[in-house]
Amino acid sequence: MAFNAKEFVIILCILSLVCAAYMTVLFYKSKKNPMMFYFSLAVVSFNILEMWGFRYGFDWHKAPIELCYFQALALQFMAFLITACGFNYTLQTYRLLVLRLRHELTDSQWKKLYYGFIIAYPVVGTTIVSILALQKKAIKVREFRCDIVYPTWIRVFGYNGPDIILCIVGTYLFGYATILVISKLHRFNSKSFQTRLSCPLDATTPAVESSEPQLNDHIIDIPSDLSLFDEMESKILEVQKDHAVTQASASIDTTNNNNDFSVVAPGTRASSTLEVKVYNYRYNITLNIAIRMVVFICAYLIINIGISLGTIISVVTNTPVSPHVNISDVTGASIGILLFLIFGTTSSVI
Repeated sequence: MAFNAKEFVIILCILSLVCAAYMTVLFYKSKKNPMMFYFSLAVVSFNILEMWGFRYGFDWHKAPIELCYFQALALQFMAFLITACGFNYTLQTYRLLVLRLRHELTDSQWKKLYYGFIIAYPVVGTTIVSILALQKKAIKVREFRCDIVYPTWIRVFGYNGPDIILCIVGTYLFGYATILVISKLHRFNSKSFQTRLSCPLDATTPAVESSEPQLNDHIIDIPSDLSLFDEMESKILEVQKDHAVTQASASIDTTNNNNDFSVVAPGTRASSTLEVKVYNYRYNITLNIAIRMVVFICAYLIINIGISLGTIISVVTNTPVSPHVNISDVTGASIGILLFLIFGTTSSVI
């Protein structure tokens, strides 16, 4: 039996469901990114709704018309929710990397905006498109699922329409943040970090002679107007200082009977070795994040263009949506797979 497009989309949908379910658990356990948790949860629900036709052999002509209508509108709601969560993620990233110094809104206010948007946007969008689709009887049976088919212009009020607008805004925000991360990569290089954040001890200063370890006071001050990356640098400094205390304590020369303790000050070869390791570790993490951000923005564009392109062409040409499997179906059935490839193949979840 020939392998057709419908079977291909079904396989994609199953794989997407498994991947999205795995990522839902991963995001839930990590507690690091609630928006992506809701995003993956919405993808799971979207894939389950697409698989509802399994009991009818994906022949929706055999299913009750009410169930067909419900599936079409529920898919609209979940698609709106996926779009809202994805846009919130781009906005959240932009805010953390670019708007961190601007305090017009508090964290709690931003949180209210995030959750308010992922509730209001799907509800309002689904309500509008449902009224129009039911009035015009635009929901028809397609090869893989029920969908809004004709009049095509109604799809513009569904997720296919506002999705393009949010895609443009989200691409700009996330793209800007991605460029910022890439431009800051050199700050996490071991040599540049050592040059910027520390300077050697004064050669004329004798070894510290004290019963308590002393820290290197020659580390330059971090400005008060810290960006996210400056905060990361300051945390590294804290790690270095903590290590300096430990190292100095361990280096006390207790062989001197008159208790004249000789402390090895930070800035020695051992301390420099630790600094290089810390810098390289931070550089690798930042590079990993930058790569994932680039891949995410590419996938974000592909998904949004793939879902909306067919609708735009149909509206411009005033033709019904094809009843057969199209690029929109393939894209919608691949979201969970892309999500896994971006976030599930690394050792950490951002």
